[in-house]
Amino acid sequence: MATVSPPIDEFTRLLRPLSTSEIEVARRLSELEDGWAIYVQPRLGLDIPDFVAVHDVYGVCVVEMKDWAFGKY
Repeated sequence: MATVSPPIDEFTRLLRPLSTSEIEVARRLSELEDGWAIYVQPRLGLDIPDFVAVHDVYGVCVVEMKDWAFGKY
C-alpha cells in the first residue's frame, strides 16, 4: 500500500476540507503498490494541488480534482 501524508484519518484537520469525491480518490490512490508516496494538498510554491503521487521509478503525477455538475462550470 502507498504511504499517504497526511493519513486519511487526519483529513478533517486540513485547511480546506476534501469533498466526498476527493476523499474517494485519496482512498484509491492509497491502494497503489508499495513505493508510492501520496501527498494531499501539498504546497508547491504558490500552488496547492489536491494530490501529488511520487514514485522512485515511475516519477511524479499531480492530480487536481473538479467536482463536475451540469451547469456548475
